Amino acid sequence: MTLPDLIQPFPGDHCILCGDKSSCIGIFQPEDSQHWGAAVGKSRFVRYCLCVTCKDKKETPVNVEKVLWSELAGGVTNVY
Repeated sequence: MTLPDLIQPFPGDHCILCGDKSSCIGIFQPEDSQHWGAAVGKSRFVRYCLCVTCKDKKETPVNVEKVLWSELAGGVTNVY
């Protein structure tokens, strides 16, 4: 999948934090991609969506990272 593919809306997109209809797409690129599951020498990008309400909350960046990490670890997939 290419970066242009990642920024296109997909059927079923929803806010990663509350489950509401998505209004924007975000791409998370961790500083240490290997810590997030990428092979050595590769980068990791994680696509996520946010709704109008969640995208403007000050705690959203921290909460998004927590949910993404939890999803990769096989845990809870949202905070609502």
